[in-house]
Amino acid sequence: MEFASSSRDIMRSEAANLLDQRGQSPLNYAVQRGHNSAINWLCGQGAIVDDRSVFTAAVEGHVSCLKSLLHRGGNPNARAYNLLTDECEDETALWDTCGQGLEDVVQVLLDAGADPDELSPPTPDLIEIWEYPTPAFVAACFGGSRHIVETLFLQTKDLHLYLDYCLDAAILRGHEAVIRFLLPKLSPVDQKSEREERFLSMAMCLNLSSSIVELLLDSFGSSADLVVHLGKDGPPLSIIEVPYYYENRETVQMLLMRGATPPNRMLLTATKRNDAILLEKFLQRDVDMTMSLHTAAKYGSLQAAKLLIAKGVAIDGTDGQSKTPLIIAAESGFAEMVKLLLENGASTEARDDRGNNARISAGAKGHAHAVRALDEFALKMKN
Repeated sequence: MEFASSSRDIMRSEAANLLDQRGQSPLNYAVQRGHNSAINWLCGQGAIVDDRSVFTAAVEGHVSCLKSLLHRGGNPNARAYNLLTDECEDETALWDTCGQGLEDVVQVLLDAGADPDELSPPTPDLIEIWEYPTPAFVAACFGGSRHIVETLFLQTKDLHLYLDYCLDAAILRGHEAVIRFLLPKLSPVDQKSEREERFLSMAMCLNLSSSIVELLLDSFGSSADLVVHLGKDGPPLSIIEVPYYYENRETVQMLLMRGATPPNRMLLTATKRNDAILLEKFLQRDVDMTMSLHTAAKYGSLQAAKLLIAKGVAIDGTDGQSKTPLIIAAESGFAEMVKLLLENGASTEARDDRGNNARISAGAKGHAHAVRALDEFALKMKN
C-alpha cells in the first residue's frame, strides 16, 4: 500500500511538471492567467516553482500568485526567460517591475529578499540608451514611481555609478517628480558642458514640459542661450529653437522670460508663419532682423510686416539680388503688402539687379491687383 501511494504521488508530480511543445508547464499557464487556486492545487500535486513562473507572476502584476509562489520557495531574484538560450538569464523580476512602477509587486519581492544590487542587461527597446547592465534603481527611475525610487535609493550600493543613467531614464519618460529627486544627488563635477547639453537636449527633443526644462536649467545653472547639438553630427542650435520647432510655445515663452535671444533664422520662421504674438516677444530682444521684412513680403505676412516696420527695419533694404521688400511683395502678388510698404515710404523707383522695379515685376508675373495698387499710389502721389 505504501509503495502504491508513492507511485501515485510520483505520477501526479510528473503530470504537474509535464512540459508542452512550447516548453511550458501547467504552472506557467496558471500563473500567466493569474489563477491562484490552480497554482496552489498544482503545487500541492508536486509542481516545481520555477523562475519562469515567479518572473511571470511579478511582471503581470499578479500579487497573490507571486506571494503563493514565493511562499513555496520561489526565487525572488528570478530572471526573464531567454528563448534563444532556453535559460532564465535576462532582466530580474525586480528590475522589470520597477520599470513598470508596480509598487505592490516591488515591495513583495523586496520583502522576500530580492537583491536590488543585481544587475540586469538592458531590454531590446532600451539598449541604445543603456549600453551596460544596471540595477533595479535605474529601471525605477524609468517607471516613474517616486515611492519605489526613494525605497531603492536607500538600499542600492554604488549608485553614484548609475545616476546619469537614472536621470536619462527619468527624462526619457518625463517623470518630473523623479527628476526633482535625482538632481540634487548628481555629482557637481563637470555638470556643465557635455553633461548639461546632453540632458537638456534630450528634454528638448522629447518636447517635455516647460517646468521640467526649467528645472534642468536651474539645476545646471544654464544660460537660456545655451547652444545644443541634436545628435552627434547635428548642427549647433540655440536652445530656444528646439521647442519652437516642436511648437511648444510654453517652453519658448519660458526661455524668453529667462532672457533667451532668438537667432535670426528663428525670427525669419516666425515672420514666415505670421506668428505675431511670438514675433512681438522676439523683437523685444536685440535680435538680428536681417531679411525679415523681405521674408514677410514674400509670404504676405502682414501682421509680421507691421511689427517689423514699427521696430525700424530698413524699408528699402536689398537682398542678394538687389530686391527690396516692395519688389518681392509685388512679384509675389500680395497687393495688401504692397500698399503697406508704400504707405510706410517704400521706394517705387528701386530696381533689382535685372533692372526691374516693383511695377515691372508685378506685371511680368501677371499680378493685376499688385499693379493696380502701385498705379493707384502713383496717381495719389501726383495729386
